[in-house]
Order: sequence, then structure tokens, then C-alpha cells
Amino acid sequence: MKLRQNNKLFDRALALPDAKTKLRRFAPRIIAGVLVLCITGGAAVHLLRKPAAGASDLTPSAPVERRDIIRELTGVGTLAPINQYNVTPLVSGNVLESSFEEGDKVKKGQMLYRIDPAEAQKGIEDAKIALSQSQMSYRQQTDGLSSLIVKALRGGMVTALHVGVGDRIEAGAKVASMRDSATMLLTVPFNAADADRFSVGQMAQVTVAGSFETVSGKIKSIDAAVTVGNGFQMVKNVTISVINPGALSPSASASAVIGGVASSGSAAFRYNDESEITAQVSGTVVSISAKQGGLLKAGETILTLSSESLNSQSQSAALAVRSAELTLENANKTLQNYNIVSPIEGTVVTKNIKAGDTLGQQGTQSSNSNAMAVIYDLSSLVFNLPLNELDINVVKVGQKVQVKVDALDGRTFAGVIIRRSVAGNTDKGTTSYPVTVRVDNPPEELLPGMNVSARIEVARADQVLAVPVTAVQYGDVVYVKDGPGYKPDADAQPDPAQPAGYHAVKVTAGVTDGTYIEIKDGLSEGDEVYAPAAEPSVPADGGFSDMGGENFMV
Repeated sequence: MKLRQNNKLFDRALALPDAKTKLRRFAPRIIAGVLVLCITGGAAVHLLRKPAAGASDLTPSAPVERRDIIRELTGVGTLAPINQYNVTPLVSGNVLESSFEEGDKVKKGQMLYRIDPAEAQKGIEDAKIALSQSQMSYRQQTDGLSSLIVKALRGGMVTALHVGVGDRIEAGAKVASMRDSATMLLTVPFNAADADRFSVGQMAQVTVAGSFETVSGKIKSIDAAVTVGNGFQMVKNVTISVINPGALSPSASASAVIGGVASSGSAAFRYNDESEITAQVSGTVVSISAKQGGLLKAGETILTLSSESLNSQSQSAALAVRSAELTLENANKTLQNYNIVSPIEGTVVTKNIKAGDTLGQQGTQSSNSNAMAVIYDLSSLVFNLPLNELDINVVKVGQKVQVKVDALDGRTFAGVIIRRSVAGNTDKGTTSYPVTVRVDNPPEELLPGMNVSARIEVARADQVLAVPVTAVQYGDVVYVKDGPGYKPDADAQPDPAQPAGYHAVKVTAGVTDGTYIEIKDGLSEGDEVYAPAAEPSVPADGGFSDMGGENFMV
């Protein structure tokens, strides 16, 4: 039996990586252990295995005592500014001003660079000209649309309509005839010498031939030219405006007396206005508002046309105006890009461009980096802390972090978690998630690029009953050393793992720091519990320190 147990040790050693090499190194120790076991018999087995019943004096134990238990997560990171801005140009040209230097602290909106704006100013002038041209074209198109509504130029009666609804007409086509019959005009000759004494607006008496009816009128105009009348008399024609009482027409004639001077002849009446209304644009008649024989005032609608081409041209002209307006707006915005201001408050850490330099096309310096300057916001510093997938859910935004900086002789600073990323990074089957920690109001000596170590307290229990974590079996069982007067339960089932002199007690566990664990109930301070040593892992040098729970002493 003893020999078989040590053969198990030998077989497990062979199963480890590089077993042959390790076996050559440790075979003498294993063989020596086997010889010891063979020689010493049962006593040797008693020493090398976990204590069994009847060996309570050698059973590892620990007292139940009060202590502070703190669960913490730790990690390392590198500090960076909370905000960094690379000043990059959007335009090209000569740099006229750059009134700052590396190390300067700048305010948000502070002028950093001024670039020669000559090219942008020319672009603005070109955009203004293009806008004026497009607006002129749009007005022309709008006038064309307004011409689709044909109106009476002067008041009068519609004597004829020459089109109907649905007719297609071209620009210049006659659509209606109108006359002003409310006022009649009479042009008669007067002695030139007498006419020279007349004035426009002077009253006149008009006598209708045949009926000898007399109506009043006013001088509307006096011809400047002198003509030869009847009897070789030198005369001037005078035009008189007469309000039509209703019976006057071009078929009637009359003479006139002005200032006691009679005209040297008579003449026929004519209408004050008689005109033909024509369409200014081509289109289709969609409605007629006037009636033949009806009276219209100046500006009233005679008919309405429609024209798809004019509508389309007007819409295109409107879009051209809007496009020109946007071009001008963009040109003005581009002009603003020639004055480069700081977008943040911070410290200038790099200055690559100075006054006198020339920015190439696309706003880049032909022989340098794209960044004209780099500004750090050092009001806070941040770093990313990778946390294992098993730990990420025990931290939260707003949680405090203790930050230690070895470069500053181990000084510590207060930090806070500001972001917990859900984008994990998986490596060799393990996933970690970055947590961003911020350090507010850092001192000047705390600089970006410094390495830090972080400690996050995720659980704490002060002065609570605690035992070594190895004392808790099956998650909620602790073996407590039998005290005076302890009587075992005769009906209890035997537990082969229970050490002699101990009895099982169910407990409620709490916070653990990996070495000790809080016991919320089931134990009392001073109790002695079974606490086996933690099983060590295989050392890096290939030594065998973990043999499946067997404590071999080789």
C-alpha cells in the first residue's frame, strides 16, 4: 500500500510539462522518499498525509479572531491628459502671427495663429458677384411668372376677348381689346397767338355739333408746332378732355371756346384710350376673369396663363440663388479658419509652426507634421486600468481609487472611476475590460506619461470574526475543535474528511481578502478551527510543490 502511494507521486511527476527533464533533477529526491516510506512503514505515512483520526495534536488549526478584512483590486497604468488637442490648419497660406510658445498656458478661444486671408477674401468677393447674378436671374424669372396673369393697364371697357380657356398662345399675341369711353378727347385748332396764352388744365366750353349741347372740359395738351389752317391762318392744335355724359362717341363732332376765344374749326371726338392687350409670355389660358362689355379698373385681371417651362425655370433660378447664398456663407466661414484659436484651456506642449512659415495645400506644412501645435488639458489626468472579467462587475463609475506614483517617491493621490468600457480584450482565453480612472487637480510634478499603480477597495468588513479561507469547506462548513462538554450527535453520518477531535459547523461567510474570510454566524471568537495550509502551485523553476492535495515531505 505504501509503495503504491509513492508510485502515484512518480506517475504524476511524469505527467507534468518537461517531465523527463524535471524527473532527472528530482528523481533522487523521489526515490529517497520512497525508500524512507518503505523503511519507516506506517509511521512515515502518518507524517506525510493529512492528519487522520487520532492525530489531533498534528492537525493544523487557527483561532477564530476579529480582524479587518478588505477586498481590493490592483493594477497599473500610465497617466495621460484628460483632453488633448492637436491644432491642425484647415487652410493654406503664410503664417502672419503666432503669439505663444511651448509651455505657455492658453485660454479657450485665445488666438494662436493668424494666416494671410487674401485668398479667402477673394473667394468672398467672387461669391458675392455670383449671388448678385443669380438674384438678377431669379427676378427675371419671377417677372415672367407674374406675366402669366394678364391685367388691364388702364381702366375701361373690354370691347373684345380674342382667346378662350385652353387656348395655347405665344408671347405678343393679342388677347383682348379695351377702351376708355368715360372720357372723350377733342382736338381742335386755335389761332396760334391765342393758343400761346392758354395753359394745360384751363377750362373750356365744348359745343356738340347738331345738338348744340354744351359740356365742360379741360385743356389736356397744347401742340408746340404751328400749322396753317383755313384761310392760311397760323394755328396750333389744342386737345380738350371732356367727361362723357353717356351719349358722346367718335361719330359726334364739336367746337370749343377757351377764355372767350373760339376755335377756328371743329373736329370729331375720340376715346380717351383704346388699346389692344397682348400676352407678354407664352402659355395656356387656364381662366378668363373679364367679360366682353364689362368695365375693369387699372390692374384688374383679364385672364391667367400657365407655363410649365416658366415654373421650372423659376424653381431652378430659386435654387441657384440658394446655392449662391450657401457659397457665400461657406466663404465667410472659411475666412474664420484663417484665425486659429485654442479650442480648450490648457498647456502648449508642442509648437511646430511659427510666424513666417508657409502652410501648403490642404492646410499642411510641406515639410512637417500635420499638427501645428499640441495642447494638453492638465486640469485632470486619466489612465486605463485593465480589470479581469471576474472583477469588472464589482466596480462602478464614481468609485474611489487610490493611485500610487513610484516616480514621486510613492506618493498617493485620490482617483475616481469615470468610465467602465464594455469592449473587452481577450488574450489566451481570458478577457479584460479597461476602466478609466481620473485624478483631479493634480500637482505640477504629476506628469502625463508617469506609470502608476492603482488600488480599488471593492468590499470591507471592520473587526469582524474571521478564519483562514482554507478553514471553510464545501462553501459553508467549518470544522471546529471539540471543547469541554461537547457531545457528538450519535445519529450523524460519518464525514471521512473530518479530522479527529473536530466537529462540523455550518456557517455564513462574508467578505474575503483571499487569505481570511468573514464569518457572519456559526462561530464564536476564540473557537479553534481546522485550517489546512493552502496547496501551493508548481514553482517556476519546475519544482513539485503541489501534489494533488498530498503534503509530501521529500
